[in-house]
Amino acid sequence: MSKEPLLQVKDLTKKFDGATVLENVDLTLSEGERIAVIGPNGAGKTTLANLIIGRLRPTRGRIIYMGREITGLPPHLRARLGISYTLQSIGVFRTLTIRENIELAEKTALRKNHQRESVSSAIFQVLEMAGITSQMDSPPSVLSPGHQRILEVAMAVMTLPSVLILDEPTQGLGEQDVGLVNRMIEALGDKTSLMIIEHNIEFVLKIAERIVVLDRGRILTQGAPEEIVSNESVQRVYLGR
Repeated sequence: MSKEPLLQVKDLTKKFDGATVLENVDLTLSEGERIAVIGPNGAGKTTLANLIIGRLRPTRGRIIYMGREITGLPPHLRARLGISYTLQSIGVFRTLTIRENIELAEKTALRKNHQRESVSSAIFQVLEMAGITSQMDSPPSVLSPGHQRILEVAMAVMTLPSVLILDEPTQGLGEQDVGLVNRMIEALGDKTSLMIIEHNIEFVLKIAERIVVLDRGRILTQGAPEEIVSNESVQRVYLGR
């Protein structure tokens, strides 16, 4: 008997003032799976993320997590259930120091065991490589926008969620810093299911087991990375070929 997906999105539709941004989207995320959602600007990617985390309410459709419908739950209750996220805009706590931001993320970790210790150790190594640990007692504003992004991803990873949604985690990052984000994701192992919304196709190909392509609010196609990059429709719509 096949195991039920960890997260299910069924017939998800969102309209704003009569304009349909997302329509009839069906999507699943299995335990430990890593998927990427790609598509041109305006395809509905961030709207999909906001619906899953509860920042938006769907016009139609259902969201089911661990067999429980969560369509009407607010974001903070979804977070308690194990759904964590970063958005396109950087979301660190600017009134806290960098150290306090990290400590807050550690305190909210859902799994308080050896995994938390190993993940925290790996994340501190990444922050040290980025040069962030030398500024721990300063506010995040002393960091460049790129390093603030790294800090935000680090905080999301350190909460050890069951589902982690990253919206454009490599936006504004150089190649070396993209590698640091990759290291943080790898630190999670197979205990966290991952959904990445991303334009950096090279990063996506390294991370994702399955790629979902959105176009004009609908799923154009989905499949393994090698299938997606060779798909003529994807090349036309997304890669501009």
